[in-house]
Amino acid sequence: MRPQPPTRRTPASLPKATGPDPAALTADTSNSRRGSSASSAGRAGGAGSSVAKLTIRIDPDLLGRARSAWRLQAADPGPYPSFGSWVAGLIEEAVAVAEHHHGGRLTPTPPGAIPNSHPRTGA
Repeated sequence: MRPQPPTRRTPASLPKATGPDPAALTADTSNSRRGSSASSAGRAGGAGSSVAKLTIRIDPDLLGRARSAWRLQAADPGPYPSFGSWVAGLIEEAVAVAEHHHGGRLTPTPPGAIPNSHPRTGA
């Protein structure tokens, strides 16, 4: 006699959760424990604005080293930002330096004004 596959059970019906998202209650996007002057790290445009996605392509070795740098900082006691929030904080710090160098807040460049691809080099 051949073994028979187990019978499928119908999944139990669970009610949808209500209330706030538990992850949102403990999320730290302020990057404050790193001593950053950027109070809105990880948020595009500051409080009350929506978040925009940025996709970049970088050298795999540099990305790996960036992950290692984040992991070293995340190993410190206390809360730490997500990798994306940490990178956003670094970008915000670089923007603050550029704004200081150029004498004030820069006018935002709208989406689509910068080409999203690079010219092909080599054959």
